[in-house]
Amino acid sequence: MSDNLSTLDSLPHEILTNVFVRLPTKSIVTCAAVCKTWKSLIQNPTFISNHLHHSSNNNNKHPLLLFRLYSLQLIEATNKLTVVKNGNEHYVLHFDNQDLNEYTRFDYFPPPGQSYHETFHVVGTCNGLIFLADYMSDHFHYKFFLWNPFVRRFVKLPIPNITCFSRSGYSASAGFGFDSKTNDYKVVRFVYHKGKGQRGKVEVYSLSTGKWRMVTALPPVGAARSSDLNVFVNGALHWVAFRKTENELLISVMVFDLGEEVFREIALPKLSDQNGDENWKRTVSISAYGNSLALFQQEDDCLIIWEMKHYADASSWSKIISFAYADADLIESKMHLVGWAKVCAPIANGGLGIRKLTTFNKALLGKWLWRFGKEEGRLWRRVVASKYGEDWGGWTSKLGRGAHGCGLWRSIRMGWEDFSKNCQFVVGLGNRVRFWQDGWHGDQPFQLAFPRLFGIAIVKEASVEASLQRQGAEDGRVWNVRFSRFFNDWEMDEGLRFLRMLGSITPPMDVGDRMRWKLKSNGAFDIRSYYNKLRNSPSTIFPWKAIWRAKAPRRVSFFVWCVAWNKILTGDNLRLRRLDFVDWCIMCRHSGETVDHLLLHCDMAYRLWSFVFLTFGLAWVMPRSIPEMLFGWWNWLGKHSSQIWNLVPLCILWCIWKERNRRTFEDLDSSSEQLLVFFSGTLFDWSRAWGLTSSDSLPSFLCSLFPS
Repeated sequence: MSDNLSTLDSLPHEILTNVFVRLPTKSIVTCAAVCKTWKSLIQNPTFISNHLHHSSNNNNKHPLLLFRLYSLQLIEATNKLTVVKNGNEHYVLHFDNQDLNEYTRFDYFPPPGQSYHETFHVVGTCNGLIFLADYMSDHFHYKFFLWNPFVRRFVKLPIPNITCFSRSGYSASAGFGFDSKTNDYKVVRFVYHKGKGQRGKVEVYSLSTGKWRMVTALPPVGAARSSDLNVFVNGALHWVAFRKTENELLISVMVFDLGEEVFREIALPKLSDQNGDENWKRTVSISAYGNSLALFQQEDDCLIIWEMKHYADASSWSKIISFAYADADLIESKMHLVGWAKVCAPIANGGLGIRKLTTFNKALLGKWLWRFGKEEGRLWRRVVASKYGEDWGGWTSKLGRGAHGCGLWRSIRMGWEDFSKNCQFVVGLGNRVRFWQDGWHGDQPFQLAFPRLFGIAIVKEASVEASLQRQGAEDGRVWNVRFSRFFNDWEMDEGLRFLRMLGSITPPMDVGDRMRWKLKSNGAFDIRSYYNKLRNSPSTIFPWKAIWRAKAPRRVSFFVWCVAWNKILTGDNLRLRRLDFVDWCIMCRHSGETVDHLLLHCDMAYRLWSFVFLTFGLAWVMPRSIPEMLFGWWNWLGKHSSQIWNLVPLCILWCIWKERNRRTFEDLDSSSEQLLVFFSGTLFDWSRAWGLTSSDSLPSFLCSLFPS
């Protein structure tokens, strides 16, 4: 044995390096214990880098998946914050193939005494190293471990600079990756302080120094979930970040470059049902996808996967696939077709105009905020003002704090911030309106329109009345806005605009100040306008007139509305819900069933459309989709001559759908001639019911449609 070892030891280092670099990590650890020469060679930084590069390329051909296994008893103990004996979790590597064959198993982590009940959270992995956090300290998020499972060694990181003892009320996220510039592994910790209205702080742990340090990079405003697995791609860490605005919850990808130690953001694609619901953020996550990112969006009944084709290019997001959840009860009892956000959108924006109760209730309460500022002499207003006190100008009450402020009025008063943005003050005497801070001229307060001048104003809380000066008993008032110094050169342009604007304003002296509602031209508060403002529904181009203004039965209009959104259960939509069947159109029996094919381009549908064009004496080219057809169809014959014409597409779509269902569920086929008769009779019945025709028979009705 010693002779063989001496023979191997005498080989040139280049040959040994070429052999060692091809060995797996387990074998490398064994070889390092053979002799000092091999150990010195294996611990050389150049060899480590070459072996890492070779292993990474080899793993791309045979990728591995890490599984964390634990018993149900351990899960229950974790949820109850109790300890269970012999409840250690296990980590297993499997090949990423169809059979998921096991590669190896690690049964010797965590070490005893390192966790409350030996349960850890995998935060990230990089080059075979696993970054773990103590599950019980996940809320505080500062007890971390770096574990190399192949050499059975781990490093416990020191306590970070920011902990629950140094700063209370925060949320923290962590990430782990490799900095190729410094050839060092780094742990990044992003701390967001709750309720502080400020940016978070960032600290970095370097494995080479073994210390935490604060970095000066300013992260984006917002926070990431502390329980999320970070994504390390292209030398940067990625988290899904959330930022709450006044009306919605904004979601993006927060990126931290480990080499430059700077933050940036990547926008996400427009996702369905995105609104201000806090629970909605739990349905979005990301993962590495080659050298780019993949996005997972969970909805009530399916999982949608997006791919970023070109890294860091937000416009390259594309939907790959959508998986429906295989739940027999869900399939039999309910199948959600349209998201609630679409249902609550205005009819003109493609919705059903159903009010969202929480938003509508807020709009209703706005009526009381309006009345408080207008009805100064009412008894109820004086009672509220006596209990809570009046805010500056008396337009609203003070926000009650403490036990006495937990009543009905406090919940109404909390909506003043949103409400006041839609109000404008009309100045009379000026004693109830602040000159700089209230919006009384233009689109925004002067402190925002002229920020430099506001900074040098002597009295920032001054009223408009205090900024005016009488010239005499009979003369009017002139402006007397006081500043702490003369304007600097860079402030002159802003100062000239300010003075010119003041010169055009002459507040009257004989009337009091009043409040005006900006969303209505007459200045009076209106619940509908406030609700529409709070809802802030995005503008969508949708053929709503062709659907809801046609004289068709309501259930038919609702069906066509679903058709326009591509939300009826045709073959393509059923396959998205993981229902397997023959991919063909039951009407023509040779093409796949999609909404546009079934209702526009199928042979049976084509005969119906051709019959209509022949009846009306028109030549028409069918568009590609249902919405395009409805846009072009509406009032084609003129506003006063298109009532029956506007009924035709809804009638055709309804008749084709009923025939499709008869063939599918009742196994009954109608010929083309029978389908034409059914369509003609249905159109005649609808027209006669609405008084659109004076014909007393079907033949005379069809003849009346042809232009004379």
